[in-house]
Formats: sequence, C-alpha cells, structure tokens
Amino acid sequence: TRPENSTRNARGEGWHKKGYRDHGCMWLNVRRGSGPTRGIDVNENITLARLWNSVLRSVQMEDDFPIPEDWTFGLFSNRTAIPLTNDLVTSVFDGGETIYVK
Repeated sequence: TRPENSTRNARGEGWHKKGYRDHGCMWLNVRRGSGPTRGIDVNENITLARLWNSVLRSVQMEDDFPIPEDWTFGLFSNRTAIPLTNDLVTSVFDGGETIYVK
C-alpha cells in the first residue's frame, strides 16, 4: 500500500534546507549536467521511484519535448546513484540536497 502524503510542518535549518517541511514537502535541488540548478518540492512520504518520475517529468516539461526512448538517465546524490526502488524518499534525503541528472 502507498503511504498517505505527509502534511507536517517543521522548521529544520530553514527554508529549502535540511529538515524543513512545508505541509510535508521538502525541497530538493535538481542539477542537469552543466546547466542551471532547478528545484522541486516533494512530499516526504513518496517513494524513490516516484521521485524518479517527478524529476524526469520536470526535465521533460522544461525542455518542452518528449524524452527519446533511447536516452538513459541516472540520478545521483553525493556521487552515489539513487536507486529506483519503493523505499521512501526520506531513506536517502532530508531536504536541501542536490540531485544530479546525468
């Protein structure tokens, strides 16, 4: 079963930083190659697989074109690959971290 979305608020270290939650959402920076860094709000109760989908959807929407099927993507944080699993996003992130899309 899928966990319910969190609605908690926590100050953490400050807005868009570690531990901060706004209605259960944390901020993650998304850096694509050498391009600009963008960010996304994700609920702390989503899975890493849903995080993957959210990041790829944001890349697709920003570039305004369908991602070719022969492209492969990797998501990394601190030089470690982010697995495509059903573990909660909080098993890897606490907000404010940067995800690298390669």
